[in-house]
Amino acid sequence: MINTKNTKINLKIFLSTILFFTTSIALAQITVTIQPSSLDGKDAYVFEKNPTSNYGTSHELFSFAWTFSGTPYVGQSLIEFDISQIPSNVTITEAKISLYHNPSSSSAGQSGINESKLKKVTSSWNESNVTWNNKPTTSSSGAIILATSTSAIQDYENIDLTNIVQGWHTNSSSNNGLMLDITTSNPLASMLFCSSDHSDSTKRPKLVVCYTNNETNSISSINESLDIKLFPNPAKSLITIYNPQKNFEAIKIYDSLGKWILDFQISTGINKLDVSELSNGFYQYSIMGPSTIRSGKFIISK
Repeated sequence: MINTKNTKINLKIFLSTILFFTTSIALAQITVTIQPSSLDGKDAYVFEKNPTSNYGTSHELFSFAWTFSGTPYVGQSLIEFDISQIPSNVTITEAKISLYHNPSSSSAGQSGINESKLKKVTSSWNESNVTWNNKPTTSSSGAIILATSTSAIQDYENIDLTNIVQGWHTNSSSNNGLMLDITTSNPLASMLFCSSDHSDSTKRPKLVVCYTNNETNSISSINESLDIKLFPNPAKSLITIYNPQKNFEAIKIYDSLGKWILDFQISTGINKLDVSELSNGFYQYSIMGPSTIRSGKFIISK
């Protein structure tokens, strides 16, 4: 005979354990590092002296006031990070950008009274055709100050960008990136950094974003919504699919470029799936049903 009393107690303990586990995930802070390469990075500099030239593939980013053959000119740089992989239902707690001096450049490094600003860009631009003449508009409101350098090879690391990134996250259409702009118009002053096209991947512009998950993946809330859930996110080697109904039968996993790499059959209830072969990074998924598809993104962070 089945002991229904013990079964109920064991079920209660099981559900309490799951609730504690998933609530802990929801409260954990998650850190994402975005440091794109030439394939997916978006940055360029624009040069007053050559107002129709595009420098979208340069390995350098500048802000300067300099003279060329005795004539003063200004240079500015543009950079945009794609933060669309950060889930919408989270709270960004911190965001910091790091810019690294370019040691392989033939140009002057950090030089002169070179205080610069990181200003919000307020209109769209294209890396492959942006020039001085068609550069996007900017706003100085809330600009971030980069203080005058103390060394010719100085890196500018962990610059607080939290308020700006929070705004981009809230309104994705407002993310047109940043302009690096020298404060002075008097030569000779410059800041020089590596772009996403630089050969040294460790010196490319980097954005580190920390966030907490607002979604409580407790069993009680899942049962109330009767909707399928994937957790934890980020994951290490296992992901759990909670499928409360028979609406879904399989999950397909794709890399960040949309290439299919894995699929699993799933059943009603809790499904634990081994994703240990996946390397660190962002992945997309589609959970398939006869007439319904749920899509989203998750992170592998080992």
